[in-house]
Amino acid sequence: MPIFSEPTNDEARLGFLKRAIVTAANDKAAGKSHLTEQTENDVTEFIPLFEGAINRINDSLSKRTVEVQEGSAALEHMKTVIRDFWEVIRRRVNRLEQPAGVLTYYELPLSGLTPRPTTIEEWFVLADKIIDGDAKAVAAGYPAMQNPDVEELKEAKENALEERKDISVVDRVYDDAQAEVEGLRPRAIELIDDVMADLRHSLRKLDEPSQRRIMRSYGATFKYYNGEPEDEEIQEEDTE
Repeated sequence: MPIFSEPTNDEARLGFLKRAIVTAANDKAAGKSHLTEQTENDVTEFIPLFEGAINRINDSLSKRTVEVQEGSAALEHMKTVIRDFWEVIRRRVNRLEQPAGVLTYYELPLSGLTPRPTTIEEWFVLADKIIDGDAKAVAAGYPAMQNPDVEELKEAKENALEERKDISVVDRVYDDAQAEVEGLRPRAIELIDDVMADLRHSLRKLDEPSQRRIMRSYGATFKYYNGEPEDEEIQEEDTE
């Protein structure tokens, strides 16, 4: 025997409740009433709350996607400036026959091999050390780096930091929206159960295929066992 299949995600739960209310209104206009007034009122009042919370999750996810993309671009730009720093200082040390120790001001080993940071935090630490190292190099009598210079690196670093802050802000909004939906979810499940209980009571004198047909019009879906024949669906005529 087919069994009612509970909606398994919040969008499906919202869709069930919205369809139930639309169908209930249509049935009532036709002189039928399968839901109690209490259930109709409860579902009608709940839908805007649940839909609003779900929309806030979707909106915050969209904003987070944008912020993550912008943050990644800003971080990559800072990495490029750092790598250019290293490339230029290696060439300058070689061209001007400066001591290899100059490389260490810019967080390069004496071999000149490029470091390979594995975390975002390491890149920001490197940026700070390179900025500080350039000042120490100048104090030691060496020329300041040019093309890129320290100001360009500072700007790239600050921009990358700001973009990371923006990601944190939208993360908090997303977390709050998720918490709101989680708080409303038990009520959504309860209201779906109320709708189904009202339908089962109202339709109890009909044969089971007819009950399921009407329940489907309220948003219900059913699971069938393997090999079990499915109910025939009544197709609406195409009026176009």
